[in-house]
Amino acid sequence: MVLPFWGTTLRQWRRSALELVFPWSCLLCKAPDQKQRAPDLWGKWLCQDCYGTIKFIGGQGCPRCGQSAGAHIPAGASCVHCQGDKDWPETKALFRYESSGRELIHRLKYQSEIALADVFGVELANLYRADPPDIVTSVPMHWTRQFWRGYNQADEIARVVARELDRPLKSVFRRKRITPALFNKSRSERQDILQKAFQLRLTSVQGKRILVVDDIATTGSTLKELQALLKKAQVQSVQVTVVALTPAQQ
Repeated sequence: MVLPFWGTTLRQWRRSALELVFPWSCLLCKAPDQKQRAPDLWGKWLCQDCYGTIKFIGGQGCPRCGQSAGAHIPAGASCVHCQGDKDWPETKALFRYESSGRELIHRLKYQSEIALADVFGVELANLYRADPPDIVTSVPMHWTRQFWRGYNQADEIARVVARELDRPLKSVFRRKRITPALFNKSRSERQDILQKAFQLRLTSVQGKRILVVDDIATTGSTLKELQALLKKAQVQSVQVTVVALTPAQQ
């Protein structure tokens, strides 16, 4: 469920107020303002050294899952994993889930550094400016988890993507039940866990190009489940964009 923007805005104002009192330091290594900052929007958060350890992917990975296709794979061709798995939705990712990238995801997801969604959202939107979707949506959390966390990080990122692309942000999906983590489950276990875990909240999507936003893709099982729902609703196309990718689980 996409919540109103005012909660995010209040948190951003609070951080800005704190920055007036306390001098800037790198979010990760705590280096002071005298150290060289990262370029562009990243400089609000990171020094150049921490920024340099992020394993960026951009739009250069496998056109299906976003992972590095490998040196022996021709440019534009699917990676070996996707050549044997035709269900992966078309995916673009910002960086790999390791090093400073992993720490940034944890800061957003578990330590309420929600303003990080702004730089993530802008960078992800840059991957789609040439051909934006019709609708932007996010991977939903179950309402009980969102209540206790206070926000859904995927919503926050998707809000920025929609704003940057000047496209509507819609709550397309509803999570009907809580599901456990999937990274240590087998393929069949993932399918069983996710079966009927989601349903369409917005049904007027026929013929639309949908962009699904999430913070991290691990096994891809959730994204495949959401893609299947959209295909049943006869959308024109499904694309997925995530901030971070982990190696696909076989």
